[in-house]
Amino acid sequence: MENKKSKEQKLLPLAFEVGWTIALPLVGLALLGRWADKIFHASPIFLLTGSLLAIIISTIIILKKVQKLF
Repeated sequence: MENKKSKEQKLLPLAFEVGWTIALPLVGLALLGRWADKIFHASPIFLLTGSLLAIIISTIIILKKVQKLF
């Protein structure tokens, strides 16, 4: 019973961190991509590249955090 409670206590902060881990890179790189699109007149290219890169980065960060827990 103690082991189950310990895992739940570790997973709760992870659940809150997942939102930030996804949102911050996605918003940051999307805005950076939009800015680059305006500078280079390459409308969706940099925005999509930034969004895809943010998804990859977020996935790697979340997987590393989950691996540390287990």
